[in-house]
Parts: sequence; C-alpha cells; structure tokens
Amino acid sequence: MILIHGDSPVVTSMWWHGKKIWSTGLYTNWDVVKTYADVCVMVVSEIAHLRWDMSGYYVINEGDRHVAEEAVLRGAYCLNCSMMEGMWQLRDIIRNYK
Repeated sequence: MILIHGDSPVVTSMWWHGKKIWSTGLYTNWDVVKTYADVCVMVVSEIAHLRWDMSGYYVINEGDRHVAEEAVLRGAYCLNCSMMEGMWQLRDIIRNYK
C-alpha cells in the first residue's frame, strides 16, 4: 500500500496500525509510485493533485466539494475529511493489506 500526500519527492516506509506502508509526495513520478501501488490512498486538497485516471484509488479530500466530485468522476472512491479521519475510516483496508 502507498499513501500519497504532501511534498516529499522520495518514497519512505512507515507503520500504520501495525502495518508497514509506503509514503511519498503528490508529485512523485508515477513510474515510481506504481511500483508500490497495489493499494493507493491519496490525500488531496486541489483538483490539480488528481491524476486523470483515478480508478482504484482511495482519495481523502481535505479541500472543497468540487475536488471530491472531480475525484469521483475520474473513478476514485472519495472521502471528505482530514487525513487522520480518512485513514481511520480506511482502517479495514489497511488492516487487510498484505
């Protein structure tokens, strides 16, 4: 699983509820991201953060409702909340991640 948020250009690992996940920034090259992206959670606040094809992504929208609408139109499952609340709501997906 990879968590995409913030500005970091590098991929790092972190622990979330006992699971090791990958984390990187919103502008990391897609060729790098897809190496880790069997499950992908993006934390966004602007439409510019979205990719054209968001199929299979979980998007946590910290911006206005237009960002959420656009994410859904592009194929994402979207939550409107803070990153911490969104990660909590996705806890079963994270817990079941291998």
